[in-house]
Amino acid sequence: MRLRVVFLSLPMALALPLSGLCANLDQTQPSQSKPAPAPVSMSLADQRAMQHSSLEWANVSAHLPDPQTASPDALKMAGDILAARRFLQDALDYYGYALTRGGDPSDLYNRMGVIWMKLGKNIQARGDFLRAVHAQKRNDHAWNNLGVTEYQNKRYSQAISDYSKAAHIDRESATYRSNLALAYFSLADMDNARKQLAAASRLDPNFMNPDDGYGPSVHILSGDNYSGICFQLAKLYASQDQLPEMRTWLAKASAAGFNVKAGMQADEVLSGYMKDPEVRQILMDEDAMRKTKMTSAKVPPLVGATNQ
Repeated sequence: MRLRVVFLSLPMALALPLSGLCANLDQTQPSQSKPAPAPVSMSLADQRAMQHSSLEWANVSAHLPDPQTASPDALKMAGDILAARRFLQDALDYYGYALTRGGDPSDLYNRMGVIWMKLGKNIQARGDFLRAVHAQKRNDHAWNNLGVTEYQNKRYSQAISDYSKAAHIDRESATYRSNLALAYFSLADMDNARKQLAAASRLDPNFMNPDDGYGPSVHILSGDNYSGICFQLAKLYASQDQLPEMRTWLAKASAAGFNVKAGMQADEVLSGYMKDPEVRQILMDEDAMRKTKMTSAKVPPLVGATNQ
């Protein structure tokens, strides 16, 4: 499928080299560094119009490269800068310009797919990730991101297939392994989920705390199943007799809302640690928190209140 590129109807003369654009943007005052967030109910066209009325856009647009003459690399870099500045639809345009000027289609389609995900357009994102892997079958970023779109559509088996391709290409990525773990978790395949969590932990002990869920490869462990993943990590560490790590992840699971007491009682591995002093404290704190929530949910009637 060919990408249709719509050129912006604004002056594109390159007033500065692209390096000058980067330097100019870095000097922007903090209060002007980001366009005002648009209300969710606004259409993409209205959001874009509002962003283009900002001083930030005036500063950026004055130094954008000419899409008809600039190199693919310069246009891709402009897209990256626009994405970082949250001008997402304009970033899409510049990645498209780079594509028409002969840029790497697999890399550019992957970048465009990530932008579509940031815009909440999963269908468009999936289409661009498919184009990316068709253009280059060994694009691990695109395979992972395609898996994310499948996961979001609850096609967990297909997500596992895509994540597995990414992990096969790059065996050192904790992101791909942790995404695989979550997909297995969603299918209630706990054995494979723990195997992938163990692999992710070996590759990057901090894999559960990514700086940014979006990038060339999208990381999704901060999703709805976070508390359950924490509990599975606790079980993993318990099976390896790594008690400090087990306690840490039990506490995190509890803080995230997981019923740790019930989970431990039903688990052959973890049930043996319920008398551990630190674990007992975690369970006591959990019980106290649950009672507090139940009490706060029961709002007593006002004394002397009437219906008048």
